[in-house]
Amino acid sequence: LNKIEEVMKSLQEEKNNLAQMTQQKSTLAEQLSATQQESTQKDAEINKFSLEITQLQEKNQSITNEKIQLEQDFATTKQALTQEIEQEKNQTAAMMENVKK
Repeated sequence: LNKIEEVMKSLQEEKNNLAQMTQQKSTLAEQLSATQQESTQKDAEINKFSLEITQLQEKNQSITNEKIQLEQDFATTKQALTQEIEQEKNQTAAMMENVKK
């Protein structure tokens, strides 16, 4: 009878251990699910930021191209005005020479 009680006690302990492990397994499964959800959210945020970075890089490139174009336009205009001023100086100098004569 003592032996039966020991076996029953041992079985009850095993049953308790099994219930505890089942609870732990359930808790770990919940934690894993939460972690996976968090990871999915983080991936979505990373993708969003990557897209924003790409858009900003494209905008930056567009601004750089516009700046280069403006600098080229400025240089062309400056050269044309410089030539025009030089021409005016020469014409004025020629007129002055004609007046002196």
